[in-house]
Amino acid sequence: MARTSKRGKREQPAKEPVWKAGIYARLSVDGNDRKNESIDTQIEIAKGYIGQSGDTELIECYTDLGKTGTNFNREGFERMMADVRRKRINCVVVKDFSRFGRNYIETGNYIEKIFPFMKVRFIAVTDGYDSERTPSGNLKLSMNLKNIVNELYAKDIAQRVRAARKVSQETGNYTGGAPPYGYCVKKIDGRKVLYPDKDTKEIVVRIFEMFGAGGTYKEIAQELYRRRIRRPMAYRGTGEVYCPEDGELQQWPPGTIKKILTNPAYIGTLFQSRTSGKAYGDRRRHDVDEENDISVVEHTHEPLVSEELFRKVSQRFEMQSKCSNRSGFSKKIPQSEDIFKDMVYCGGCGRRMIRN
Repeated sequence: MARTSKRGKREQPAKEPVWKAGIYARLSVDGNDRKNESIDTQIEIAKGYIGQSGDTELIECYTDLGKTGTNFNREGFERMMADVRRKRINCVVVKDFSRFGRNYIETGNYIEKIFPFMKVRFIAVTDGYDSERTPSGNLKLSMNLKNIVNELYAKDIAQRVRAARKVSQETGNYTGGAPPYGYCVKKIDGRKVLYPDKDTKEIVVRIFEMFGAGGTYKEIAQELYRRRIRRPMAYRGTGEVYCPEDGELQQWPPGTIKKILTNPAYIGTLFQSRTSGKAYGDRRRHDVDEENDISVVEHTHEPLVSEELFRKVSQRFEMQSKCSNRSGFSKKIPQSEDIFKDMVYCGGCGRRMIRN
C-alpha cells in the first residue's frame, strides 16, 4: 500500500488567542446618572460587544452600586483587580471611560501603564477604545480629553452638592444621618426637622441633670445600667429603649455620655458641617474650616434641656479642661513660689519631693 504523501497537507493556522474578560459596571453616588447608564444596561452593552468579538469569553461581572468614580477604593473594582493579578481575567470591558473612573490621572495611569504592564486588554465600548488596536494620535487625544471632562464633571457635581447643602442648612434643615439620641427626624413642609423622641427624651434630660449636679461619667453609666437602658447604638438597632431581663445589656461608655453632654442640638441649635469632612480627590477625613464650613443655626427645633443647664454643664467641662489634658491626666497649673522646695524628702526612699 502506497504511503500517503505529507507534502500535500497544509499546516493549520494558529488559533486566535481567547481573551478572558471581566465586565466592570458602576453607578455613581451623585444620583444624576441617566437611566441608560444603570448597572444592568452597562452589563448588557458590554456583553453585546463580547458576543460579537469572537475571540473573547466572559468570565465574570464586577459591579459597584452607589460608588463615586473620583477614587478607586471600591469593593467590586478591588475584586476585579484581584482576579487580574491571579490571571483569572486578562481583559476588562466597560461601557465608557466615566464608568471606569472620573479621576483623570488615576484613570490614565491604569489604561496607559498598569494594564499594559500586566498584559491586560482594556475596552471602553461606547467610546470606541480598544487597547489591542493601535490607537491613532487622534484617538489618544480624544481619550485624554474625555477623562479630563469626566473629572471636571465630578468636581462640578461636588461643588453643587456643597452649595445646595449650605442653603439647606441655613434654613434650619437637618442634613445629618442618624439623629442625636433623644430625637427623631420628621419631614415638615419639605424640610427635615429634629423632633423629640417621646421614648428617650427624658433619659437625655436625666443625663444632663446628673452631670450638672456633680455626677461623674461612671455614676451616670451605673444609673443607666441599673435602669437597664440600652446604649444609643443598640436602641437604633433594636428600637427598644430598655433591655429585657434575659437580654445582654452593655454599659454606656464615657465617650457616648460626653457626646450627648456637649451637643448643642439639645438646646435647639443645629451645629452642622457643610462638607462631609472630605475634600474632592482626597477621601480621607480632614479638619474643616470652622469659619466657612460650619453652619450654626439657633432655634431650629424644640430643645430638650434649658440653656441655663447646658451652660452649667459647659462650664464644668471648661474647668476640667484647665486641669487635665485630652487623655484625662493632670497637667501642671501655674502656681505661686514653692516655699518648701529642696526641703521636703520622702521618708521611704529619701528622694527629694516635688509639688504637682
